[in-house]
Parts: sequence; C-alpha cells; structure tokens
Amino acid sequence: MLHVHMNKAAQDSNDIQFTRFKFSTKRNETWDIQTKATYVEESIIYDEDGDLVIKKKNDDCDVIGIYHRMSTSLNLVGLQLWRGSLLMCDYAIHNAEMFRDKNILELGAGVGLTGILLGQYAASILCTDFNDGVIEMCKKNMQNNHRFFNSNSSFSCQKLDWFKWHKEELQALCPNGTDIIIACDCIYSDSLTDALFKTIYCLLKHCSSMGKMEAYLPLEKRLNFTLDDLEVTCHEYDYFRKCLDALAAKNLNVEIVEIDCLPQYFEYDRVQQLELWRIKCI
Repeated sequence: MLHVHMNKAAQDSNDIQFTRFKFSTKRNETWDIQTKATYVEESIIYDEDGDLVIKKKNDDCDVIGIYHRMSTSLNLVGLQLWRGSLLMCDYAIHNAEMFRDKNILELGAGVGLTGILLGQYAASILCTDFNDGVIEMCKKNMQNNHRFFNSNSSFSCQKLDWFKWHKEELQALCPNGTDIIIACDCIYSDSLTDALFKTIYCLLKHCSSMGKMEAYLPLEKRLNFTLDDLEVTCHEYDYFRKCLDALAAKNLNVEIVEIDCLPQYFEYDRVQQLELWRIKCI
C-alpha cells in the first residue's frame, strides 16, 4: 500500500488515481532537524471546525500531476509512487547543478515522477522499466508534464529487462553516453537486486560518458516482524548491503549520502528508514 500521499484518500485503490505533487522551487539553505520534525504538521492546516485551510498561491511552488495506483500486485508495483522517488527529487532540486546538461538513465522508472523533475536540468532523460503497462503510464505522465522538459533536452521511455540484456543493448540505450543512473526504491527481492546490480555494474564499466558515470539508489528500508526470526528484520535490505559491498570490492566507490540536513521540497512523510546511496567509478 502506498503511504506517501498526505492529501489523498483513494475511493478504490485499484483504480488509476491522479495526484498533484506540490513542491517548492526555491532552494533552501536553512533546513535543520527542527524544521524536519515540524514539516509534516505544518504542511496541512485546518481551522477550528476541522476544515482544510486553502493557502494562497505561492510563486515559489510548482506542481507535477501524476497518474498512478495506490496499491497493486507485486508485478505492478511500478504503478505506485514510492518515497524513494520523492527523496531523489528533493536531492535533485537541492543539487540542480549536478544534473544540469547530463544524460540520465533511470532504471525501474515506474510512473516517471523523478524523470519529469530532472527534465528541468538534464540534456536527456531515458526512463526504463520492464512492464509494458508501467511504461505506458510513464509515457502518459511525461507527455502531460512536458513543460518541465527544457527545449533542448530529449526524453523517452523504453523497455529494459534486467535479466536478459546484453552489453550492446545497454550501450545502444545511451548513444551519447550516460552520466547518471537512478534507480528509486527497486529493492524488494534478492533476485531483482542481483539483476539490478549486474546492470548497474555493466553500465558503469562500459557505458559511461568520459568514464565519470555515477549511480544514485534511494530506497526505504521496510522492516517487518517475521515468525522465522522472531524479531523485526529486513532481509531484502541486508542482501542489498551485501551487493553494495560486492561492488566496492570491484574497485567502485560506494557511499551513503547524508540526508538529515537535506531540505524537503516535496510534501511527504520522510521517514527515518529512507536512505540514499551513491556509486561511482574510482
């Protein structure tokens, strides 16, 4: 079930929903722990009768409208919108110059929110996913938000199977070279994690632009109590960390990005279990 929508209660979670994701366009340099703690409470204001107070238009804010679902079967999770994507959007807004004029490849792009946000800065955006229905939804969202793509940039969606690609296919995806890879909240099975890391490793080694490609992996560590362990665990996250260690052993730079002081530009509940990892060629 999706939990990122602060102002939305779906009538039927299996139906296609439309959500307007509001975000601040003004770069914030004064974010601190107290601000983080009170952000959610101050984002929605009610009067004494419990009615929602409509705030005046803020010229420093904008909106991305996204079609998505509130819940799905496991094979269609790309039709949901996950917190990792919103965290990546926050990071991109705060570090816009890092993404400006770059060729960006998104793996597991889902409904395309992150790619749309990055379209303001990038030279090109290629969103990839495996499921045909997810790809069509991503295309629809990109077309409906085409104003976010600068006039000189290119954007497209394409199918990519992490289990069946060959090196030439990955190289063909990025004819101009790839500068940045993004994969938001794609960690929910060990076999998929294996396939993702093999794909990222091949891209870093064989498809980079001037050998300076880097990958960003935001994710939410989903903890569950299991009867087998009799404790709260997250085996998928543990396996993800093992895969990170394996990449580091292959002479890649793997590091966690500090997000405690990263300003929050989108309105969502930034839970403590969110992390952002960066992988770079040394």
